[in-house]
Amino acid sequence: MSMHDRLAQLCRELGDPRRELAVLGEGNASARLDDATLLVTTSGSELGRLGDEDLVAVELEPAVALVRDVEPEDFERAMLDRLARPRPDGARRIPSIETLLHALVLDRTGAAFVGHTHPTSVLGLACSVRLEDAFAGAIFPDEVVVCGSAYLVVPYAPPGPALARALDVALDRHVEEIGTWPRAIVLANHGLLALGSTPAEVLAVTTMTDKSAKVRAVALAVGGLRPLPAAEVRALDGRADEHYRRRRLVEGT
Repeated sequence: MSMHDRLAQLCRELGDPRRELAVLGEGNASARLDDATLLVTTSGSELGRLGDEDLVAVELEPAVALVRDVEPEDFERAMLDRLARPRPDGARRIPSIETLLHALVLDRTGAAFVGHTHPTSVLGLACSVRLEDAFAGAIFPDEVVVCGSAYLVVPYAPPGPALARALDVALDRHVEEIGTWPRAIVLANHGLLALGSTPAEVLAVTTMTDKSAKVRAVALAVGGLRPLPAAEVRALDGRADEHYRRRRLVEGT
C-alpha cells in the first residue's frame, strides 16, 4: 500500500463518526514521504469522507522555515500555498493551515505519521481552567504503554504560525524535562496531536488519549487525580513485555 493510501485510510479511521474524534471539517493528518516532502490533508477536507484529491505534497524544510523565520504577524497564506506541489494532472490544492504544525512535528520528532483531531473528551479538558492539572502524570498502565510517560500540553495560540511557534518552544521544554519526544500533544482550547511510526500507532495513541481524557474527567469530578508514582511509570515504560505490546500496536496486530 502506498503512503498516500495509508494516510487516506488513517484519515477515514480518525473521521469515522462512531469514534467521535472529529466532525465536519475538523482535524487533519500528515505523513512524511521522504526527507524533503510531507503529505498532508487539504484545507477544508473532511477526514471521514476523504477523497484521493484531498491530500497534497508540501515541501518540508521551507514549511519549517516559515515557522521559525517569519513572524506570525508577517505570515501570509500564500507563503504556505506556494510550497504545495502540483498534482500529476497539474491541479493545485491548498494545504491545511495546520500544515505548519505537521511539518514541525515530522521534522523534529522523527514521527512518520501525525493525526490531529478534536475529541470531545480531550477538548472538554483542554478548554477547562484545570487543563494543566487534568493531564499531569500518567494514571493507568495501558496509558503509559500507548501514550508514553507524559503528555505535552501546549498553551493556546491562534491556529497557524503562532500555534506552530508555541509548539516548537513546548517541544524543547518537554524533551528537557522528560527526555523523550511526546507521543500525544494536547493543544489548549484546540485539540489533540497524536504521533506515530505507523497509522496504527497514531490511531492507538488517539484512542487511548480519548479514553484517558474520559477517565480523567471522572476522577476530577469525584475529588481529583491519583497519578501513578513516577518510579512505576518509569518501570512500565521500560518493561520488555510492555515494549512487545507496544510493538504489536505499532504494527496494527
